[in-house]
Amino acid sequence: MNKKKAIIIIIPFMLTIYSVFMLNFLSQDRESSEAENRALQQKSTWDNVVSKDYGQVYEKYYTDQFVFRDNILKLYTEQQLNINKSKVNGYYIDEDGWVLEEPIIDIDENHMNYLSNIINSYSENLANKNKEVYYVSAPHKVNSLLQKLPGYVNPDHSIQNKNRLLSSLNEDNINVIDLTDEINNKFTQEEREDFYFKTDHHWNSKGDYEGFKIIVDKISKNNNLDIEIKDEDYKETYIPNKKFLGSYNLNLYGLLDKNEKVPYVEKKESEEKKYYINDGNKFREAHYREIFATYAN
Repeated sequence: MNKKKAIIIIIPFMLTIYSVFMLNFLSQDRESSEAENRALQQKSTWDNVVSKDYGQVYEKYYTDQFVFRDNILKLYTEQQLNINKSKVNGYYIDEDGWVLEEPIIDIDENHMNYLSNIINSYSENLANKNKEVYYVSAPHKVNSLLQKLPGYVNPDHSIQNKNRLLSSLNEDNINVIDLTDEINNKFTQEEREDFYFKTDHHWNSKGDYEGFKIIVDKISKNNNLDIEIKDEDYKETYIPNKKFLGSYNLNLYGLLDKNEKVPYVEKKESEEKKYYINDGNKFREAHYREIFATYAN
């Protein structure tokens, strides 16, 4: 290879390296990534030198703050979706557009004990003040739509983790309401699909309403109250002409369909309303001014 050809090859290569270096040097560091839903590594400090992890921290900083990083990751994600991979960026996506995150295989025993101890300590403190405590375990999307996961994925871990936590709670002080079991036993898989967004981890207003009915029913029966939530007292509407960017879709750079229906369940207007308050021992009927924050204290 003669000198001229070598220069023709080397100059573009060096210009590219230098340009990327300068862009990284001049670009402003970001504190977090919205798509990845996490904080990004910041510059190393003298403390990292002292703790001898300067190299590791700087390497992560350079990776997190690399110029055009989001564009590169979005392009990669788009390619994965285009070849119809069933798992993209840690999410399982079925042919109908349902997105479920990968179930947690196991939760460390120490962390599980840490969580249960906090809840038990809090409930004991309230019980000593004659307060009634309820712990409501809301159904995670994965636990309600297990059949949506690929056949090679073991769905049992997610349910087992939930059961481990609930079994470690002090039932003497805590009234546990397991909405996962209640919802799964009451509704079919097809019915439960109506309770969730396809591209978001939350349940929608319809699912929220069904959970609300179960919670009210449990508390009412525990306190011998005559409270019944009637479907005819509520109405269901849909929010029109709105694009919906679900949390999972956000993590996938908004590349999935945003035309999801967004239901909204609300109570029909009624002139006569009754309010109840717990005085520490039992519920009693109360004036609305005791419930609503009408006045500043």
